[in-house]
Amino acid sequence: MAQNVITPKAARRRMRFSRRHTPPQDGSQVFWNRGRTLPLNIIPRTAFIKKLSHKTQIIPSYLLTSALMPYENAKNYILSIKGEKMENLIRIGDIEKFSIVDFPSKIAAVVFMQGCPWRCPFCYNQSLQNPNGESDAKWAHLIHLLEHRKGILDAVVFSGGEPLMQNNLPQAIDAVKALGFEVGLHTGGYNPDALAKVLDKVVWVGFDIKAPFDPEHYKRATGIACDMVKIKQSLDMLINSGVHFECRTTCDPRLLKIADIYKIADELSALGVKEYYIQKYRPIPSDTTTQESDCGKFFNDAALLEYLHSKFAIFDVRK
Repeated sequence: MAQNVITPKAARRRMRFSRRHTPPQDGSQVFWNRGRTLPLNIIPRTAFIKKLSHKTQIIPSYLLTSALMPYENAKNYILSIKGEKMENLIRIGDIEKFSIVDFPSKIAAVVFMQGCPWRCPFCYNQSLQNPNGESDAKWAHLIHLLEHRKGILDAVVFSGGEPLMQNNLPQAIDAVKALGFEVGLHTGGYNPDALAKVLDKVVWVGFDIKAPFDPEHYKRATGIACDMVKIKQSLDMLINSGVHFECRTTCDPRLLKIADIYKIADELSALGVKEYYIQKYRPIPSDTTTQESDCGKFFNDAALLEYLHSKFAIFDVRK
């Protein structure tokens, strides 16, 4: 018998079966076992990886053969979940284990991904800006958390930093969805090509609007020259996708005036945005001059709030 195929008897002896899921029945794929090829027709309802840890791991075959991922990537996909490539799949700055404010109507874990192309003066997470920043949080920690929070958490939000900076974001989303969680995304939309790769994988997006769509104003708000064409392209893609999303603006009085919020509202409404929020700026540690009255003026202006209510189907303030 060829060395790269094990007998049905040996296969059955070495595996334990999982009946938790109902995988596809076509038996069309071939998977590996200790470096040897095992035709799936030996065990037609189960795909598996042998000896990823000290125990045999049984993987429902729908995780490997569905539209989540091409078959040729199945091995790396399962390894990324089960251990051998955990630390390097994505770079994580921190993990919020429990949140009720980062994903509407969901109890979620929040993954703060390392790296951001912008340098917003009001950023609360400056430690995440460096793409190569060091952190104790690892992909393995997230998977361990999620495996033990099934039935408690509804979803996972990939935040930042800017999640779209990391090339392996699509694979990370696939892995989280395979564990049974919905996925949300926070982004500023700087890279529409990266957004296109994940948009059909998520059920909600929080889209940050930093300032009116004027290049110079956006540059002041983000600390760097921005490609406004790409940001608008990302927003147009999101509007036309059918994915539930919101736009929101942090009202830093050092960067925005009340007149700017009117302008943002007009621009977003004209594009077809239906849901918008303004968020109160809370001075970062280095900001020792901004007063509470400066931060609160956006929220105490009755005319502004009435106007915003008139422009969007859903509008609210977040203090």
